[in-house]
Parts: sequence; C-alpha cells; structure tokens
Amino acid sequence: MGSLSWFKILMLFGGLQGSLLIVAINRLPKRNKTANRILSVFLILIVFNLLWQIKQVGQEVNLIGVIQDVLFFLYGPFFYFYIRSLLTTTPINYRKWLFHLLPSLVYIVLLFFMLKAPRYWYFSWMLTATLALAHSTLYLIKSYQLIANYRKKTFNVYAHIKYLQTITILMGICLLAGLYAVILFTFNIPYHLNFFNYHISGLMASFMIYTLGYFAVLSPEVFKLPVTEVIPPTIPLMTKTSSPSSKEYFIGEALQTWKTKLENIMAAEKPFLNPKLTLEELAETLGTDKLMTSRIIYEGFQLRFYDFVNTYRIEHFVQLSQDEQYQHYSTLGLAYEAGFNAKSTFHKAFKKIKNMPPTAYLKLIDKR
Repeated sequence: MGSLSWFKILMLFGGLQGSLLIVAINRLPKRNKTANRILSVFLILIVFNLLWQIKQVGQEVNLIGVIQDVLFFLYGPFFYFYIRSLLTTTPINYRKWLFHLLPSLVYIVLLFFMLKAPRYWYFSWMLTATLALAHSTLYLIKSYQLIANYRKKTFNVYAHIKYLQTITILMGICLLAGLYAVILFTFNIPYHLNFFNYHISGLMASFMIYTLGYFAVLSPEVFKLPVTEVIPPTIPLMTKTSSPSSKEYFIGEALQTWKTKLENIMAAEKPFLNPKLTLEELAETLGTDKLMTSRIIYEGFQLRFYDFVNTYRIEHFVQLSQDEQYQHYSTLGLAYEAGFNAKSTFHKAFKKIKNMPPTAYLKLIDKR
C-alpha cells in the first residue's frame, strides 16, 4: 500500500502541475499561440489519464476505463502537430484533422461490438493496444524526422532543440512502457514486475509533465515565438541621393561604422560566449533593432547571424586550445567554454567554417 500511495502522489502532483502549466503557457507574452493550444490539448489528455488512473488503481477495468483507451489514439497526432507547429511555418489544415482522428473514431464504433461480444474481449483488447502502440509509434517517427531535418538545416542553438529532443525521448519511453504492459497482459506473467502494469503509463506521463514544467521555469522561451533569423533583402535606402536601381542599404561609410562597432562589441564584451545568444539580444547590445543588425551582418560580413556568431566561437576555441591554462580541457570542454552548448552543433559549425574536424585542425596547428 505504501508504494501504491507514492504512485498516487506522483500522479496527483503531475495532474496538478499539468493543469497549472496549461494556464501558464497560455498567458505568456509573445507566446506561440498555435503550438501552445495544441500542447494544451495534449496536456489535457495526459491530465485526464492521470486523474482517472488515481481513481482506477487497484480496481477492475470498467466501461469508463475502456472508453479512456480512445485517448491513446489521440496522443500521437497531437504530439506530432505540436512538434510541427514549432519547427515549420506550414499552416495546419484543421479540416484534415479528421483523417488523423479517424482511428479513435473507428475504435469508438468497434467498442460497441466489443461490449456485445465479451468472449472476444481479450482478443479485442490486445488488438486495440497493439494498434494504438503502432499508431503512436508512427507519429513519433514522423516527429523525430521533423527534428532531424530541422537540425540539418540550421546551426542555431535554440533551447527548442534540447527541449524537443527530451520530450521525444520521454514519449518513446512511454511507448516502450506501454509495450511492456501489453506483453505482461498478453502472456499473463504473474511476477512482481506485474505491479508496474497498472502504474507505469501514469508514472511516465507524470515525468512528461514534470519535464515540461522544468523547461517552463528554466527555458520559458521554448513556449514563445522563436527569434527567427532574418535574411535581409537588399532594399535601397530611400533618400534624395539614392536611385531605384541601388542595391545598397547603407550610404557612404555607414556600413563600415556599424561593422567597426559590432567588431568592437564582439571583441570586448564577447557576447558569443552566451550559448543562448539571440539576434534580438545582440541588437540590443549594438543599440539597434533586429532587422538592422541582421543587415549589418549580412551585408558587412556576408554571413548569417548564427554563422557569424559561430565564427567568433570557433576562433575563441582555437585561442583557448593554445592557452596553457586550458591544456587539461577536452575538445568538447573547450567548445563549451567558447559558447557552444551541443557537441553536434560545434562539430557541424567547425567543419563548415574550417573545412575540417576540430581534432585535425588542432593537430595541424601543433605541427606548425
């Protein structure tokens, strides 16, 4: 009974935190409305499941508990569309949602036939559980592909990536837990691990909410609109001396003045050491807006924002590697000191800028 109480407490706090999180993410300034609404529905499904499990634990499965299984066909679609709304600008066609909700609707129809044929209940439940797992796994794979494709196309260090990777891993663990429960039920395994058959899905759902709460406190930007990197168009500055055919935004020495100011800031204040540095923050330090800062970088250095910042990080990494005070650091440790916050981002950026892996580059320096 003691263990059972602890499970109830964990699930109860998970449900309460989920409810508070729904309110919090929908009251954030500059919030990502579409993504947060989808996440809210996803959280409602989890909270409902948790509260029902608290009531159901230790009891026989009844009709309401069976109808609850409909929710398992909804987790996958809502999780996928949440990932999609964060990483792509493609608008969601809500009219096509019926296609994604079709499995849950089919299950509701089949449920009536299942109730009329109790002797086939065992087989029906097994088939339903297997299909629900396969259905959710398909959407999890699609979500993972979105994240992988996004990482290939960008060098940014948004907290979004770590956040999405974390919740995707947790979602995968939830599916493995569900598979484990199905195996126990199928083969009627009567040993002590069978205890977790009743609680493991609720426990993993609670950890999912706790993780979301962790990011909401430490990285609230993951629930807001991401700071996008503007690729500045070459718009002519409309002045008396400009002509419609001009392709330069800055006049005279204006660009060089801004470049010098930016270079001085990067050298003196080293904002690139901040792993979460954004275009908006750099613009504030420079004393201008995001669009102007992006144009200065693009027209003055022929680089995009993250490539520009990573160039400074890599040069700082090389300097640290030659400093005696940092000789005991590993390559990854030096990368973190230089402002990178992910091994993969560091290696991709280094190869792009130096045309070789960091270890090979350091060996080349040592030979010289």
